[in-house]
Amino acid sequence: MSLDLERHAAALAWLGPEALELVRASWPQACQAFGAAGLEAYLAGLRAAAPPGTPFGPLAAYVRAAPDIAEAVGPRAVERLAALVSALGGQLPPERLERVLSASAVAARRLGDPQRFAAYLELLRECAALDPTVLAMVLDRLDFLLSRLTVTGLRRWVIRGLRANPHDLERRHAYFGLKSQEAAEALAAEGEGTLFVLVQRQLELLLRALSRQPPRLRAALGSHPLDGDPRPSLEATLLRLPDAFPAVGRVPGSDMYRAAVAHALAHLRFSPARQPVGRLRPMAIAVASLVEDARVEQLLLQEYPGLRRLWGPFHTAVPDGDRTFDALTRRLARALLDPGYQDGNYWVNKGRTLFARQASLGDYGAFRQIASVLANDLGQMRVRFNERTHVVEPAYRDDNRYLWAFPDPSAEEEPAEGDLTEAIHPELDPGGSPLERQVGVPPAEEEERGSEAALLAVAPVTESIAPPVKYPEWDYLISAERPAWCTVIEKRAPCAPEAVVDGILQRHRVLVGQIRSLVRGVQVNKPLRLRRQQEGDLLDLDAAVSAIVSLRTAQAPDPRVHVKVGRRSRDLAVLVLLDVSESTNDRVGGTFQSVLDLSREATALLADAMNQIGDAFAIHAFASNGRHEVEYYRLKDFDRPYDSAARQHLAGIGGQLSTRIGPALRHAGQLLRHRRSARKLVLLLTDGEPSDVDVQDPHYLRADAKKAVEANARDGIHTFCMSLDRRADDYVERIFGPRNYMVVDHISRLPEQLPKLYVRVTHGWS
Repeated sequence: MSLDLERHAAALAWLGPEALELVRASWPQACQAFGAAGLEAYLAGLRAAAPPGTPFGPLAAYVRAAPDIAEAVGPRAVERLAALVSALGGQLPPERLERVLSASAVAARRLGDPQRFAAYLELLRECAALDPTVLAMVLDRLDFLLSRLTVTGLRRWVIRGLRANPHDLERRHAYFGLKSQEAAEALAAEGEGTLFVLVQRQLELLLRALSRQPPRLRAALGSHPLDGDPRPSLEATLLRLPDAFPAVGRVPGSDMYRAAVAHALAHLRFSPARQPVGRLRPMAIAVASLVEDARVEQLLLQEYPGLRRLWGPFHTAVPDGDRTFDALTRRLARALLDPGYQDGNYWVNKGRTLFARQASLGDYGAFRQIASVLANDLGQMRVRFNERTHVVEPAYRDDNRYLWAFPDPSAEEEPAEGDLTEAIHPELDPGGSPLERQVGVPPAEEEERGSEAALLAVAPVTESIAPPVKYPEWDYLISAERPAWCTVIEKRAPCAPEAVVDGILQRHRVLVGQIRSLVRGVQVNKPLRLRRQQEGDLLDLDAAVSAIVSLRTAQAPDPRVHVKVGRRSRDLAVLVLLDVSESTNDRVGGTFQSVLDLSREATALLADAMNQIGDAFAIHAFASNGRHEVEYYRLKDFDRPYDSAARQHLAGIGGQLSTRIGPALRHAGQLLRHRRSARKLVLLLTDGEPSDVDVQDPHYLRADAKKAVEANARDGIHTFCMSLDRRADDYVERIFGPRNYMVVDHISRLPEQLPKLYVRVTHGWS
């Protein structure tokens, strides 16, 4: 297309003399920014943003802003902006449209990335739909806000202000005018440390100084607020970094960026890319990645010794008694970088010794062998590895995707059996954005106590038996936890005659016999061979050969050369958590039994089975009346026998109130956390999705329940859900993961299915 303005006279015929003169004056700049191929888009955007009849202000703002935006984030961003302004034409007056256009040039210079600019435009659309006055106030202070917040942080800051002041316009305007203490505190809370855009130029110069072919740098944005924090991710010619890095203690986020860039450069120079995974297990891949991280850092340190001072402050592991996979690998990572670090753990010291013995850091294969030995030792130590919750530490290290060629990286991997959680995205209704649908009625705020819903949900007064416990709650819209937001109150469980439970076992005599037959199959202790022992019944051949090799090389042999033969017994603690909300009083079609009656029958049969196996178990129940009153009942505790008192509590529990699952799972996890058991399981039995009287947004409590499951998973606690809601397929997998739930379509079969499910899920656990 020609750069000659006269050739486009037909496309500009609708402009008035003043507007045409403005376009003519800015034409050289537009040609330079858009190029010959982009001028058509420029003119189309002009007509979309300021159609015939539009006042002069928006048109002039577009003409001035469009070239700057195109130069900063590309011509396509101008098209998106013009489309947004066209869509907002019926909602906003001309002066506010003019402000949108002029402020967007500021945003483009600040953000410098098309993806972040697109997220900024989406935020403008949501704000305009909610409160145009708030939009204007945000735009007036946009340069200041974007100098302290990422686009995601700005969105959370806006949501905080709208939720905190849903009806008080004076306080809302003070918040968005940055005149209130509340606004300053929220700004500090949402500040995410050092912004990528502020250090991007420095990082590019650092890369050029260290490499002849440096990778390109881009900011990594999560696709949704429920996503975890983005981590550095390296490809052959591209390094994606988080759009903000927080300070770590006294170390600023800018140092984290420099550490990440230097580490990625070490991989590009010394690591073979995209190695085949083959039959490596996830834990072996994680250990091999850690060893390779340490190897390439040592190679780069030979050229630039000062990098140790850059990487060192982020290795903060200490030699505590934690023997989880993540704790041990953090300690090994520090041991391989910091010569002065001392750790008494045998595995950590073995890794450091094997690493130091290698004569050449350039021998990639030798270090892969070291990783294999260390991963095998972790398996022998029965250290559990959860692929879903594991992240590479320290945070400056990339996610190691550069190192491995997975069979199908674009396909979602099916989690291994025993994995608890899965990265999920909220199910958003197609009718609008989350901000539009939910900020008007704050989902997590307490409703007025006089509301009809709250009055209908009032429960009978029950005696509290323990001090209330506060738990956080996850708000997916601001992607942050609300601290001490929910209160769990333990109450004394009601009682009923023990004969109710005895009658259940009598009615299901045949089923009880079948279940006890299954139980006998899992009671048999499995043989167990403990290798590398100081004393034992047999000789460990592998350990003996290693000891002989050590003797012949004049090294001290490892005296642990025996195998001890024993029996492996089941060592697990199970907490059965019953949903006893009001909906469990509903009758099952075609019967006189309620959902709660069937849940009681199933739990009674399950308790009989667990009692036969000898597993440690507890039976608890919960219901909720808003976030301030999550009622929790201990029908049977771990340290108490399944006796007459436990049966009376199980017989007497009734259905009432609502179903706030997240706090109940957190409380159950807290009770399980200190149990001395190799395996821990929360078995949740519920008849519906999370809901409560003070929450209108269905996604809010689902997201919180998922975070509670993940928090328990990090502490080694499995969560399995048996749902009696036939529509649960729409949400239950996203909360608990694909292998950690069952939907019971025929509720009448629940007493038969629950004990059998338990035996199947825990079969082989030790």
